[in-house]
Amino acid sequence: MDANAESLFKEKVNHVLALKNSDKNIEAIKELKKLLEEYPEKAVLYGLMGGLYSHQDDYEFAIKYYEKLLELNPKSEAGSTGLFHALNETNRGDEALEEMKRYLSTYGSKKDNYKWILQDLVDGIEEPILQPYREFILEQASKYNISASGTAN
Repeated sequence: MDANAESLFKEKVNHVLALKNSDKNIEAIKELKKLLEEYPEKAVLYGLMGGLYSHQDDYEFAIKYYEKLLELNPKSEAGSTGLFHALNETNRGDEALEEMKRYLSTYGSKKDNYKWILQDLVDGIEEPILQPYREFILEQASKYNISASGTAN
């Protein structure tokens, strides 16, 4: 994509973000769908769409878009945590934990996204759903100096 095309793309994305920031999510979704037809290879658009659908509590659609984002860019921590939350909201905790495991095992947490999730998981480590992931959660938490009822350092 040349400089002019990239500039036009950014302008269109900024328009969508302005709609989102004005709580015009339905309009933002419509505009993003048009952008996705024009730029289907742009991973960032799938992340934006996933976020918009999550904000609308439409987690099934959010999952679809986060999965596509991660297909295009498996290193996206924001996409991975977005998928984690959407899966968790649809009572698919095992799948959410598998996504966290996939991401952290491969890439580690570069931002704070998973650090805060790990803190919550460590604090609830005795929950039955977490037992199959106990060792992994505690191992990951130790990498970031996270302990029960503590904070990420």
